[in-house]
Amino acid sequence: IAALASDGRANITLTFAGPFLVAATSWGGNSVRGGTVVPGSALKAVVASALGADDPTHPLHEVLGQVVFGHLAPHRKGAARPRAVPLSAYFVGDETAAFDALSDDPVEWASAGVVRFEPDWKSGKALEALNARFHHTFIPRYDARTRTAVAASGVADEKKLFSSAAVVPGDHVWSGTLAQGEATPEAFATLLAALPARIDGFGKTRVTAQAEVTPSPRAHVPAPTGRTCLVLESEALLHAPGEEDGTVPLDRHVADYLAEAILARGGPQVPPESLNVVCYARHRRVGGYLAARYRGQDAGYRPWLLTTAGSVIAFDLPSDANPAIASFLSRGLPLPRALSTRSWRDCPFVPGNGYGAVRLGTGLGGSA
Repeated sequence: IAALASDGRANITLTFAGPFLVAATSWGGNSVRGGTVVPGSALKAVVASALGADDPTHPLHEVLGQVVFGHLAPHRKGAARPRAVPLSAYFVGDETAAFDALSDDPVEWASAGVVRFEPDWKSGKALEALNARFHHTFIPRYDARTRTAVAASGVADEKKLFSSAAVVPGDHVWSGTLAQGEATPEAFATLLAALPARIDGFGKTRVTAQAEVTPSPRAHVPAPTGRTCLVLESEALLHAPGEEDGTVPLDRHVADYLAEAILARGGPQVPPESLNVVCYARHRRVGGYLAARYRGQDAGYRPWLLTTAGSVIAFDLPSDANPAIASFLSRGLPLPRALSTRSWRDCPFVPGNGYGAVRLGTGLGGSA
């Protein structure tokens, strides 16, 4: 445990005993389907409950808020953990090799065939090869369950009908990273030592999961220089409420955000336009309970806007910014400046819950 803590990070792998239901999304009426990626916040919540650290007086209560619980993704035991497929990837015509828009201008290929970015991909050998390249092996299967109340007439009360589809784990395990974050090495070591090997009551199905904590050796990553690329491995909150009205082009907004993030993490102050940001990104709105419970602004209801995993940010790296980039890789991207005082108590999308995880480079070859 001391060795793990001294490195500031560790891997955690969960083996579920049966179907689980977390990060559920509605797919019609009173029907919900579980997500295949386990949010760091879901793991953190069940660990807090298991340790009694959901009690504010518990010595690990504040530590849990400081440590980064990364999202957990499915893979076969002993195989590589999947990485997000970058949204800068595209295919040309019937070619099975993927190109990278950061290094191969898709306009130049337009005469050679139809240029297909992710929204136009269909199943086939090309997509299978790309998924294999990024270690995506999990094909979701679901365990459907329906609950209802019986009306006085003896039949189901349709107004009280609720259906759920839980993810069947099959031969896959789920793994992610635990990082020291803002905790001290001693506090991080204490938390790692306290983690239970068996976690009961996981998700809506209350399933049991076996947890294994192992070293997460830091791969040698050369210090980036010049043109640099970050790929989101998990969703990130890059827009504060009110900043997503469409009046500012995406590249410009991300440049403003990135300049602030570099400064906030110990880098130099740079003009946003000097970063020459180019983005390939997608977004989704998060409303409902999360927007009502965690208000992004002082008054009124407004859904959050998240930038999805696989989104790509390419930019010119300022000199003396490597410490900030290292911080992004180990702790995730920070919240926007307007939300910089928020914590997990009033914003569910903080880096400590696994949001804003990034890697360097698209992994497609030929790009930053």
